[in-house]
Amino acid sequence: MKKHFLLLLFAVCGFIPSYAQNYDSRFRTYSHGSYEPKDSIWFNDVPYTKAQFYSLVRQKKLKVQQGNRYGDSVYFKGTWFDPDEYTEKYYFETAMMPGLEFEYYKPFRSDSVGSWTGLSVEYLFYGKVHNDDFNGPGHVRFYGKLGILNSNKANTSIMLSYSLGLTLSWEKNPKRTFLVPNFGLEAGGFSQKQLGTIYFFTPMGGIQFVAIQNIFAGVYAGYRYPLRNFENMRGFVATASIDFSLWK
Repeated sequence: MKKHFLLLLFAVCGFIPSYAQNYDSRFRTYSHGSYEPKDSIWFNDVPYTKAQFYSLVRQKKLKVQQGNRYGDSVYFKGTWFDPDEYTEKYYFETAMMPGLEFEYYKPFRSDSVGSWTGLSVEYLFYGKVHNDDFNGPGHVRFYGKLGILNSNKANTSIMLSYSLGLTLSWEKNPKRTFLVPNFGLEAGGFSQKQLGTIYFFTPMGGIQFVAIQNIFAGVYAGYRYPLRNFENMRGFVATASIDFSLWK
């Protein structure tokens, strides 16, 4: 009997350190994300690489519920998020957001035709923020605008400007929603009494100050290439825009 008791005691004493070590290992993995230290995503107590997680989000295989720290919360970049909060901040798409844009246009022959400034009504037809490791830009904007520009030259008629534009982030995974470098292209035209109608395209680059579900704001600059009257109307363009909505 004494022999059996000693064997049982030995087995228990050997099991406890082993269990404690396994538990401690699982605890460290859960708490600090050692599965992929900086960028692993925890969901429903399971670690995912970012590519795995975003793939499941796109396939709508992750059920979004009320999150909590130890349930279906998302652990990303050392922070716990409710799934709704996470997708709202780091992984979302939006559409049909109204906005305003200020434009400054200085043609090459501004001494004769003047420099032009004015406000445009802008519509963000589609916006995307996907902070993931899939190929392609993490931030995308596709927009259209219609504006009226005024020349600093006296007795010059107003200019009606209209264009479509596309901007893309240089980074595929910025890991942020602010101060993201972008590049893009605008194509459109303008109509003015003395100049007639001229079509153009404008390569641009700039900074997206903020890109969240209900606000996109940034500044851009580029060089306009007109398809007619090139020598006079080619020139520098700078814009500042904000698109916003009251819904999410």
